[in-house]
Amino acid sequence: MMESKETTSVKVFRSSNLGHAKEEDAHELLSYDIDPLQSACLKESRTKSFNSLEEETTLIGLAFGGYLRSKIKCMKCGGKSERHERMMDLTVEIEGDIATLEEDLDKFTCTEVVDGENKYKCC
Repeated sequence: MMESKETTSVKVFRSSNLGHAKEEDAHELLSYDIDPLQSACLKESRTKSFNSLEEETTLIGLAFGGYLRSKIKCMKCGGKSERHERMMDLTVEIEGDIATLEEDLDKFTCTEVVDGENKYKCC
């Protein structure tokens, strides 16, 4: 009786951006890991030119990708603007009396009144 053996091939990706005794934060480390994996997924698709849909539908794009929606409404004239930006990660500031990630995300997504030097110019 013949036995069949299952073999698995694993490629190890190591970013050339990581250096010996070089200090990195968690976000940089994640980027150094994710970017080569995304490139490998796109290379495996054997497509000559990459578009947004191909980047979004790789394993990495599906696991880590998303969109950030920004809405602006002028309180003076009522004009509105909405923009969607593709993102692979979200950086939130952890400061003050934030106890959980959910609280920090609520703070990140709350309505902000922009005035003074931050104020948008009305049409």
